Amino acid sequence: MLLLLFIFREKLLNFKNFPLLSAWDIEQLMQVLIICEMNNPDKILQMILRRHLIRQKDINRCYSNN
Repeated sequence: MLLLLFIFREKLLNFKNFPLLSAWDIEQLMQVLIICEMNNPDKILQMILRRHLIRQKDINRCYSNN
């Protein structure tokens, strides 16, 4: 359901410029964007470090004595 909400939102936000935008178009665009980001080592490292920071915060929160 979350994916459908995302697609519907993208179609609404882009309706003025792309009135015929389809779910397939959005999927293709997302694939290209993901592939482009995966070819950027600095971007991948940033994503990993961000996930590690969030993971560490969760660990700290779960094991704190508060």
